[in-house]
Parts: sequence; structure tokens; C-alpha cells
Amino acid sequence: MNNTVKLIIFTVIAIIMAIYVGMGIATSQFQTALEVLGVGVILICIVLGRNIWMLIPFTYAVGLKLALPGNPSTLLLGQLLFVGFGCMIFAMRSSLFHFRFTEIEFLMGLMTLMVLQVYVRNPTGFSLFGTESVGGKPYVIYGVTLLCAILLSGIRILPRDLKLFVKITIIGGIINFVIGVIGYFIPIVAAYTGTFRQKSAELEFHYYNPDAATRMDFIKNTGPNVALWVSSFVNPLKACFKVLWAPLILFSFAAAGLSGYRNVVVTVGLTYLVGICYRGGIKSLMASLMLLVLTLTSLTVLNMAVPLPANIQRSLSWLPGSWEEQYVDDAEESTNWRFEIWEEVLLTDNWIENKILGDGLGYTATELAMQQNFGTYVGGMGLSGFDLHRETILVNGDYHSGPVSAVRVIGYVGLALMLFMMLRLCVHAHRLIKRCKNTEWLPLALMVGIPLIVFPIFFIFVYGSFQDDAATLLLGCGLIRMLENNIPYPRPEEESPDPEGEPLVL
Repeated sequence: MNNTVKLIIFTVIAIIMAIYVGMGIATSQFQTALEVLGVGVILICIVLGRNIWMLIPFTYAVGLKLALPGNPSTLLLGQLLFVGFGCMIFAMRSSLFHFRFTEIEFLMGLMTLMVLQVYVRNPTGFSLFGTESVGGKPYVIYGVTLLCAILLSGIRILPRDLKLFVKITIIGGIINFVIGVIGYFIPIVAAYTGTFRQKSAELEFHYYNPDAATRMDFIKNTGPNVALWVSSFVNPLKACFKVLWAPLILFSFAAAGLSGYRNVVVTVGLTYLVGICYRGGIKSLMASLMLLVLTLTSLTVLNMAVPLPANIQRSLSWLPGSWEEQYVDDAEESTNWRFEIWEEVLLTDNWIENKILGDGLGYTATELAMQQNFGTYVGGMGLSGFDLHRETILVNGDYHSGPVSAVRVIGYVGLALMLFMMLRLCVHAHRLIKRCKNTEWLPLALMVGIPLIVFPIFFIFVYGSFQDDAATLLLGCGLIRMLENNIPYPRPEEESPDPEGEPLVL
């Protein structure tokens, strides 16, 4: 079947499913909506056939957390379908799968051994549809992601099918944005898809300030998605001066600012910087930094004349500018209590028993009992002396730090392995991008490679969570191996001059 026909059928079925599911949610006929969704998913899997791998980039880009038992993400559902249907397809047609054991697979094996050893030392019950923090669900999710990465690393794909990767990813990102906007105006849609309209940090501390900055979760993925799309196709610096591309760049920064998350603004900025490095080289990077200074100066002057929205000011509060003091103080307070939590976790023995090899995922029995008894504490204070909000973070391991979270789960040994694995994955991504330079495959290489190059910077210095980051790391390994195995690299004489300028040399 022609790829264009497949893409049209895929899109039509997805639209019909979305309409019926939306009607079911709006009319409170959720069971009917689920039945239609299930039938539609099976039809899509049948249509995809050997291209069942497309579910991974698509469901990752959709990025929703559904109101189903266990609150699974679209990515988890996509992984389950890919593993299930993929194993059947590969069993019937073994020529579609050829596994080779390389450095990447070796590192995946070492990471899995680290996770296995903490489970053996601290076993928990398996319950895929249990809560996010208790029991063995995180281990099951890790196992599913590992199987998915192994299948991706060995799958064989036709070049014409591989070209659909970029289109499928963009379609998924657009669906994420559209559903988020719908959820903003129809709260019940947001409740079923996890695209919350807005939330305020003050609500977590049981008071409300109408002038405080909020967080708009429904657009937090939009800015990074658009930044990645732009960087994959053009030099972002040159795009700033082109009529068709400049609005997209402005839109990506506006969405990141309105989300209220500083880490989203950082992600958008890093994505553009890496894209500029590969598309334009060092000269373009230096010019972009000068443009950044000019932009910040303009925003500072504009904010003095006409104050920017609260969310944008808080998102930019880590940068120099004329931001209102309440938003700067709010951001500083958020940073300070995180440092306090990290100090408490790493410098005491109250929260991590084995810092060398880790304590594993989930709660211990003692931590679970503490969590259940929080409501009985007098004055809203936990045993550590922190308020209940921070005490909850200390117990469940949501430290807002990749390295600290990794130490809790797999210890310092596992953290060192994880960082080395990220570094090697960056090297593979860089080599892939360089090999695809001046070819039609460069947008695909950048779309997969840029997030993997940004990943360790974000993990170490901005934000991280072991459960999410381990999954990202495994999927990154699988995708890099998939591209290395299936992109038809051109011969040297087939390469053409680079119209974008000198590339970054590493």
C-alpha cells in the first residue's frame, strides 16, 4: 500500500476516533467512547502492519495522560501495542528484524542490571494498574520500554517508510496542541486527557493569590515541539528573518512563556541553540547570542512600559530583566526549597538507605505509612520539619532533580552509568547528524538527535525524574539504533555543498 494512502487512512481514522471519543466524553457516554477508541486502535495497527513502529513517535508526540485505570500515557499504550503486534509480525516475518549487539545494547543491558539489583534487594509487588508511586508498576513500565527499545534497535524499515517519521511526529504534536486548547475551554476534556487548564503553586500551600503566576500544562509541550520542528528543517537564526518561519519561532517562545514553567523556556532555548550549531555553525551561534541580548533588552523595556503577563514574567525570572519582584521572589523560593530538599536527601540518612546502589522505585513500607498519616500531623508539618508538600516530595522521591532522583533509585554507581550512557548517546546522535549532513535525511536526524543532545544538560542542571528519564534514555537508544540501521547513507561523491554555512565541529 502506498505510503501516502497509509498516512491518509491513519489520519482519517485518528480524526474519526477523536470526534467519537469527544462526543462520548461530552455526553457522559465514556464506555461508548472507550469501545470506539479500542476498535479504532486495532484498525490502525492492522493498517500499519510492518510499520507498527510508527506508533512510538506518534504517541510520544501526542503526550497525553489518559483517564483510564492507572492513568497510562499515550506513549505507554503505544509501547504496549508496538511490543504486542510487533512480536507477532516479526515472528511471522523474521526478515523484518535483525538484532545486533553493539555498544548501545551493552549499555542498555548494564542499566537493566542496575534496575534488577535494586528490585532483588527491595522487591515490590507487580501491579500495572496500581498507583504511580507504590508497588511494582514502575518496574513493569521499565520492562515494557526496554522491550520496545530492543525491537526498535533491530527492526528493518524501508527508506520510503522511514521518511514518514517526521510527518507522524508533527501530526502527533499538533493533536497534542489541539486537544490542549479544547481542554482549556471544555474542562471535562482536560480531565480525561490530563491537559489541565491551569494550576497555581499557591494552591499546594492552601492559599490563593489572584495575582500569582499560574502553570498552564496544556501548552507546556507546544513550545518545545515547535522549536524542534523549526530546528529540524531550517537554521533558526535565518528563520527569524523569514516571513513563514518567524511567526513559528515567536509562537514557540510565547507558548513556553505562557506555560509558566522555567524549564520549558530553557528547553526551547537549548533546542534552538543546538539547531543553530548544526545548521549554521559557530558564527551563527555567536550571532544568535547577540540577538538574544537584544531580545532581552527589548523585553525589559517593554515590561517597564506595559507589564507582561504573570506567567511570562515568572518563566523569564531567571534571566536578567525588569521583572516584578513578586515573580522573581516566587521563582527564587521555588529554587531555594529544592536546594533544601536535595541537601536533606543527600546529606542525611533519613530518605535513602543505600546511596551507593540505590533503594529502588516506589515506597518502602515505612515511607508508605508516613505518607498515609500525613493528614494527622499537627500544624501541617512533617517529621522532617518541612511542610507537608515538601515532606511528600521527600517520601515519594519527586526531587525535581535528575541526579538526586537517580541516586535514590540506582545509587551513585547507577548515576555514573546513566551519565556515561547519556554521553555516548550524544556522541552517536552527533555522528548520525554529521553523516546525514547535506542529505534528505538531515531533518529526521535532527528531530531525533537534538533532544538527545539537550537531554543530559536538562537532566543535570534543570529538571529530572528517574522514571521518565530512564524511559527517555532507553527509547533514545532504540531510535538511534533504528536510524543507524535503516538510513541509506550516501556515498561521499553523492554529497552536495552545504547551503547553510560551516557546521559545528566536535
